[in-house]
Order: sequence, then C-alpha cells, then structure tokens
Amino acid sequence: MTETWLREDDNEFSIAEICPTGYHFYHVTRKNARGGGVGLLLKKYIKVKKQSQRKFSSFEYIDVTLNCRNTCTRMIVIYRPPPSKTNKLSSSIFLIILPGNILMAGDFNFYIDNIGDSATIKESFNLQQHVNGPTHKKGHTLDLIITRNEDKLVTGIRIHDPVISDHLAIHCTLQLEKPPLEQAEIYYRKLNNVNMDSFNEDIKVLDLNDDYDLSVLIDKYENTLKETLQQHAPQKRRIITPLSPWYNEEIGQEKRNRRKLERRWRASGLCIDRQLYVKQCERVNAMIKNAKTTYYSSVISSNAHNQKVLFSTVDKLLHRKPEKRYPTASSTTELVNKFADFFSNKIAIIWKELAIDSSHCNQRNQEEQYAQCVKFINFQEVTEHEIENVIDKVGKKSCELDPVPAKIFQGCQKTLLPIITKISNKSLQSGCMPEKLKEAVLKPKLKKDSLEYEEYTNFRPISNLKFLSKVIEKVAAGQLLEHLANNNLEEPFQSAYKRFHSAETTLLKVQNDILVAIDNRKCVVLLLLDMSAAFDTVDHELLLQRMFKRFGIDGQVLKWFQSYLQNRTQSVVIDDLNPLHPKNKILLYNRYVLSKLSWHLTITSISKTWISKNLDSLFTQYVRKWLEVPISGTLSNIYLTSNKFGLNIIPPSTKFLQCQVTIRNALKSSSNESIIHLWKSTTNHTNIQYDQYSSTKEVIKSFRDDQVDKLTNQLTYQGSFFTSVSRFSLTQVNTIWPACQSKLPKNIFNFTIRYINNSLPTRRNLQRWGLYSSSECSFCINPESLLHVVAGCSSYLDRFTWRHDSILNFIANNLPSEHIQTIYADLSSFSNPSTITGDDYRSDLLILTKDNCLYILELTVGYETNLRNNVNRKYSKYKDMIMEQKKNYHAVNFINLSISALGVFDKESSGFIDMLEHFNLDKAHVRYVIKKIINIAIRSTYYIFCCRNKNWVNPDLMKL
Repeated sequence: MTETWLREDDNEFSIAEICPTGYHFYHVTRKNARGGGVGLLLKKYIKVKKQSQRKFSSFEYIDVTLNCRNTCTRMIVIYRPPPSKTNKLSSSIFLIILPGNILMAGDFNFYIDNIGDSATIKESFNLQQHVNGPTHKKGHTLDLIITRNEDKLVTGIRIHDPVISDHLAIHCTLQLEKPPLEQAEIYYRKLNNVNMDSFNEDIKVLDLNDDYDLSVLIDKYENTLKETLQQHAPQKRRIITPLSPWYNEEIGQEKRNRRKLERRWRASGLCIDRQLYVKQCERVNAMIKNAKTTYYSSVISSNAHNQKVLFSTVDKLLHRKPEKRYPTASSTTELVNKFADFFSNKIAIIWKELAIDSSHCNQRNQEEQYAQCVKFINFQEVTEHEIENVIDKVGKKSCELDPVPAKIFQGCQKTLLPIITKISNKSLQSGCMPEKLKEAVLKPKLKKDSLEYEEYTNFRPISNLKFLSKVIEKVAAGQLLEHLANNNLEEPFQSAYKRFHSAETTLLKVQNDILVAIDNRKCVVLLLLDMSAAFDTVDHELLLQRMFKRFGIDGQVLKWFQSYLQNRTQSVVIDDLNPLHPKNKILLYNRYVLSKLSWHLTITSISKTWISKNLDSLFTQYVRKWLEVPISGTLSNIYLTSNKFGLNIIPPSTKFLQCQVTIRNALKSSSNESIIHLWKSTTNHTNIQYDQYSSTKEVIKSFRDDQVDKLTNQLTYQGSFFTSVSRFSLTQVNTIWPACQSKLPKNIFNFTIRYINNSLPTRRNLQRWGLYSSSECSFCINPESLLHVVAGCSSYLDRFTWRHDSILNFIANNLPSEHIQTIYADLSSFSNPSTITGDDYRSDLLILTKDNCLYILELTVGYETNLRNNVNRKYSKYKDMIMEQKKNYHAVNFINLSISALGVFDKESSGFIDMLEHFNLDKAHVRYVIKKIINIAIRSTYYIFCCRNKNWVNPDLMKL
C-alpha cells in the first residue's frame, strides 16, 4: 500500500478503524511533511520483523522480513514521488545484494511500458518485473512487482480498478508456505453461577489444626479452595471468534449483491456496469454506517446509569486499549523463555557491572553503626479485625497463582478470615515465609505504546503475588514502620513510599534550594541520575546487616526477613489467554510488597553516610547528586561515583537543567592527564559554546540529535579509554604504543581509532544510529557493545583464549636461553606449570633460572576499564602459592602481566620489564618484545571483532 498519508503521530485511531479483525498494519510515514507513506497489511499470525530504516532522499519504503515456516522472504514496499530535478532514483537497487527471497513492490513513478524496459532490468540486475500492463488511468505502468529472476515467488498477476484511486490495484499469489493458523483461546469459569452459600458450606470442612506445619497448612488451604472452585465452576476452554454486534442479515445480502455487480463489471467492462457497482458500494457503506450508529446509540441510551458499560463502549469505539504486541517467536513457550532469560540476565549484568568485591563490602559494613534504640525482636500477634483492615488496604485482587479469583474470595472472606489470621500469625511468630508464598507471576509490559515491540529492552516486568503472601507482607511492613516511627529511624529527606509524602514534597525542596542558591549568586548545577532496576538490585545481605545494626531488628523478626528474602522465584506469563508455564521459573531479586520498604532502608543508610547534609535528596528511582567540584577557580575534574553503596546509576541518563560546561582552556591546562586527553579529543567545531568565564549561563544553543549523540559518544568513550590509559598504563611504554599504532595497516589503524571513539559497527551503535533494529548479540541476548565483543561475551571465551595464548606463545618462545633452565607454559608445546605448582594453581608461565630463581607470570588480556580488578584478583589468588614456593627456591617473583585488548600495558606490568632486564636484554630488545606484544594484541582483537556474530574455528596462534 502506497501513499497512506498517515502522519507521524495520532495514527492509532485511523489504523484501528480501518484494519480488519485478525490483521496488523505495518507502516512508515513521511517525515516532517504531508502525504506519502507506505504500509503493509498482514495477518497477525504471520511472523514479521521490521528491518532498520535508512534515509533516502528519492523514495520512501518499508522493509520487513516474513518468516513462513522454513522460508524467509524480504518484502519491501516502495513509494517514489513523481520525478523532479532534485528527485532522482539514485539508490534504487540498494537491496539487490540481500540474501534470501526478495519481493519489491510499490509505486516507482517511472515508465516501464514495454517489454524492452523489463528486459533491461532483468539483464542488468538479474531481476524480473512481473507487471506487464498499465497500472495508471493514463495508461502507463508505474506500479511494479520485482523479484530475483531465479525466484519462483510470484504467480497469477491480475490488474483491476478498485474504484478508489487513479492507480489500479495489482493482485498476485505468493508461493509461500502458509503458516499454521493461530487460534486465540481462553480458559474461563462461570463465576456468576456459583452459589456462594453452598461454596461457604463446602470450605467450612477445612481442617486447620494448630499442630499442622505451616507449609502443610497452606497446602490444605489452597487445595481445598481449588477443589471446591472446580466443583462449583469447572474450568472450560473456548476459541475466541470475532463478532460484529451491529452486523445483520440485510447488510450481508447487500454485500452479496455488490459482489455480483462487481463480477459482472469485471467480465463485461461496460461503463453502465461500473456505475451500478459503484452505486451498490455506496449503498453498502451507508448501511454499515447506519447500523453502527443505531447499535451504539441504543447501547449508550440503555446504559445511561452504568458507567462501566459506557466507558467500555467509548474505549472500544475510540480504540483506546491498544493490542498487546510481543517480540517475534516461533511459539509462546519460546517467547516466555526468552523473556525469562532477558529479565534474569539484566539483573545479573547489573550486579556484574557493580563489581562489589569483598573488601569494598567490608569497608561499607564498617561504616554502619549500631542503633541506640529498642530492639524489634518479635512480631505482635494480629487479630481477625486487623487482618480484615489489611485486606481492605491490599485490595481484593488476584493473580494466576491464587487458588480462587477475587470475586469468589469476596463472597467467602468472612469464612476464610480465621484461617488467614492463623496462617499469618504462624508465619510471623515462627520466623518463616513458606516457599509457596515466595512465588510470583511476571508479565512483560511495553513501557510505551510507541516503542518498538521487537526489542526486549522496551519491556518492563510486572510482578504479581499471591493474595495471602501480600497480606502477610503487609502485616510485617506495618509493624516494621511502626518500629521505625517510634524510634525516629525514618529518613527525613526521603519522600517516596512514605506516609504524607510524595514527589511534590521533594520537588518543592529542590526548587527552593535552587532559588535560594540563585539569590545568593551561586552557580547551580543539577544532575539527575537514573537508577536501573533499583528495587531488583537491593543487596539483600547488606540490607539484613543494616536492619540488624542500624534499625535494631533482631530475633524472630530478622529471621523472618531472612526467610522472606531467600529463594524467591518468578514464572513468566505472556497473557491471560495462555496457561501458566511452570518450567520457566527464574531466581530473581524480584519486586515484592516489601521491596519499597527495603529500598527505603537502603536509601536511609546512604543519606547518613554518603550524601552531604542539606545538599542531596533521594526519591523514587532518581538520586539528585551535586557535582563535587574542587575549589581551584577552574574546573579541572568532575567526580561522578556510579556504584557507591552498590547502586547502579546509569551515566547516559543524566539530564542537565542548567549546565556550566567545562572551559576548554581549563581542560588543556589541567594537571590531570586524562582531562588533557579529553581536550585533545574534542574540537571547537561543535554546537556547544564554551564560556571562558566560570559563570552560569545557558550554553546549549540548538542541539541536533545526531550532533548531540556524536559529541556525547566522543566525550564518554574517549574519556573512558584515555582515563583508563592514563590511570593504568605503564609510563615506559606510553611512547611505544603510538609508534606501533602508526605503522599498522590502514584498515587496522582505522579500527583502533574507531575503537577509541566507540564508533565501530557494534549492534548497540547500529541501533543507536537507526541502522539496525536490535542490539542483541547473536549468541546471547545481551546488548552487543564494544566491551561485549572484545572481552565480555561468555560465548566468545574460546576467541579470548586464542588471543591470550597467542601472546603467551610469543613470550615463551622469545625468552633468552642463556639464563633460563626450564620454561613451563600452559600451552600444548610446553610442559605444564602444574607439575611444580600443583593442580590447585594453574599459572600461565613458570620460568626457572639457572641461579635457582622462579618467575611466576600470569597473563591477563581484557578491556581497559577492567584491568585494575583483574590485577587485584590475581594477587589474592596466588598469594599463598608464592609463600609456599619460597621454601624451594632462592627467590620467587610474581609477575602480573595485564594488557588491554588494544595492547595497553597496565602499571603492574613493570615486573615483566624488570624480568627482561634481569635476563640482560638490552633496551632495543626489550622494546622489540613490547612492540610485538602490542601488535599481537591489536591484530587479534581486530580479528575477533571482524568475526563477531559468526561461528568460530580456532586458527593457529598468531605469529608476527
């Protein structure tokens, strides 16, 4: 479909109104102008994936991939406006090189009126043009269907007048295997037919003695309710069929008459038959409009006092409830498993990036002080009246895990109240939260309706708990909050999840702080830092320690919280039409009723130990943190702590309200080497003005999206790289690395430049540039960033090992033999180092000299920002082994040779240079060895990057 004339926004109603039931409309609009636009109307059960869009000045297009069982077809719909001096089809054959079946169709707006033109296309590009008749009322062939010459994809071309446009409609049959029909089904119970008196009598036989174990008690509670519900309202299955309540037999008869007139006109071609057909079309359309008007008018008038029916009818007419859309998958089970992996890996990646080592945790724990308050040791026993009030606050809602739906529970609440009270008291007093009450149902939800539904990153998890679990948690939360309030342990600056507080109180304080600072002629810089998965990344071990030390929680209360936080699981459910998949349970720090309170306790500790008094406020997911600027008159450095106290603060999500940008002269004259590199990496030819005075003013004049992305990318990633180099690199080899880089082949030299600028075509960058629809790695669902490709992907371990062994092999084969007695290396051509160190330690290289000295060399090749963590880890690993080996040798030297993926030596690698000098190598020979190591590191990383998303077969170790 071409020339849809849809706008960039406000299209949902128009599309929903004209889209037939069971179909989905994919479209691309014309940017910043009226008219144009292309679209595709396809059955919902066809697996469709939209490809990334490129910008062309001469035409508009939509590009999708259709997955029909074992075949994959690329379908492109093109609309080219009428030609002009500025509109030439300069990039018309940009998709010819794509693999698989290709079908290009649309309004090309250039004449192919004879067989010779089609033959030219076939001869030049190995393509076949299937339309051989006029497609416009003036007799020209402007609309084309093109496939590869060898693809037998299109048959049965028919051209006819749809009576709605100056272009004719083209019908054809595609030789594609029809995908299986997916029928929407529901599982339901006739709850309105349940006799609640009889239901209550049946559940009164529930035997719940105090002697029962808590888990047995819950099992009997749930099983009795399930069996009773199944007896009174058995579950049934039904296929959903679309219905139009306004449709009647008279409309059906007139539609059949319209079809007869159309066939007569197609056969005869007479003008009178065409006029009769057009008149019948107008009659059918008018009847449908009148039927809809009559039906909905009667619904509204008959339900004038029923707001539920009125709002439901209006929502249906205006299509306010958008259809749920999920990423493409072969089955519901596969989609469920992909969502489960994505949500669990997201939290795992965040925890990995935080990299909180044991020493850091100990340092944080030492900051905690014991609270001088009354200990909270035991929960108070709750009454039935208190439980009833808690149920009213929780709300009578249910999820798939509950034994009975909320409607049935309301009818038997009084009967179940003593049982729920008994279970709640038994759980709190025993300090145990049963495993069955720690299960949750997770439903993916698109963050915004306008976002791309094929991207897993655009979905957020909605976690639902059992009703009984929420009641017990609410009781525990209420008593804990009462303890905090009675002992003045609440955080005064915290507004979120706090009674009589909201975002308004925080915003008022922020505004007041800004106005006061401006009145005092101070520079105001406000930075908002977004915290990713704040609730999910609360450190449970640290939380329990803080509850014990700072908030006086001990005894059965602390024991209950420990039980509550352990072994929580979630099962992903796609929608209510599909039954629960119990096999995809994933262990997560999931969201639960007490997660908000846990976050509150975590924030309280941070406020007392990290944030300066009267400066910072914490609320919801945002942490407002003032920049720590040295008192030096010029701004030479900015300190941003991203994971202090285990919080995952996302640097890219900063938003400046009023921003004073660093002076370029201050960057140039800074004593910090990394800041000097930042000055070198920026230019004056940007859209940001740098103020030569340190005064507050608006410095951003006219941001364009591409310029902002480019500048942010340069500052962030070049700054990260050069900061790592200046902080961790070895001074002796700083001059060698640029010399090695300058002598690289042009393609590898360009690779190093793009590596530093983070402008390599990783999928994350391609998605950010709008050239690729997904940022996921082909081997895992993690985003394919530069770090992921060169040092982070768990599926690339054999590639990283090949790079590591290539460097190790060069070192082992190029050591001077005059002073060395034996070399042990973790390589197939050498003796294994475990013959000396034992199986518990597997070092990379052992060098035994003739004067009975032992050198233990451990080689690490990783990403620049990870070098320091690897150094500390290796030292702690080999500490005991070094002490043991000193008993057998005259001297034992441990060498931690850490090299980045781009060949930058860590400062700790100085021991390696000292070892080479100990072997009496002259400076030229040492320089030669370092050059070769740098070259191997750069070239192997280049080869790994080129082989991304491809199957890997280990080549021979790299030799130069």
